[in-house]
Amino acid sequence: MAHLLTQNRRRRLTRSETVSKIDVAKRQLSEAIRLFFERRDPISVHTLVGAAHQVLYDLARKRGITSHLKDSDRVREEYRGEWIRAMHAARNFFKHADEDPGETFDFNSDTNPFLILDALDLFQKLTNQVSAEGMVFVGWFYLAYPNLLKEEYFKQHTLRGLESGLDPDDFWTFRQAIDHPEIGRS
Repeated sequence: MAHLLTQNRRRRLTRSETVSKIDVAKRQLSEAIRLFFERRDPISVHTLVGAAHQVLYDLARKRGITSHLKDSDRVREEYRGEWIRAMHAARNFFKHADEDPGETFDFNSDTNPFLILDALDLFQKLTNQVSAEGMVFVGWFYLAYPNLLKEEYFKQHTLRGLESGLDPDDFWTFRQAIDHPEIGRS
């Protein structure tokens, strides 16, 4: 019996799959969105979406595609490096300990939705695809931050959701809509 367990365990540990960079980023981003709506650990959400965002950003740059966050033309060139360092501060703190092993970090999880949105935008530009997680997240984002939208965009994408009584604080409904798209149509 012990031999069979060892053999099965070894088989599971040696399972492999071939994936592309875009496949990895898509899976990381989809999982980050699911964790986000499940109100799970925001640091784990940030770590996953940060990894996906970096892969997507690297692929996008090679194709001349820009990021709303990293390539914003609203940031003065002399402050671009500081802007990028500030955007990467949490991600770098979470994945490195070589230079600051005893340090602490004041993490603001309110940055997660904006990083997720930018990653989704890069993914869509690179693949011309939108995942179920992506569609639900964008709908939630528009309801959660209607004041950021131009009026015509607000009317086109957000007003119907608000009129139907969708509450952006009802994360469970948005999480369920990923697996059950008919929820969003009712």
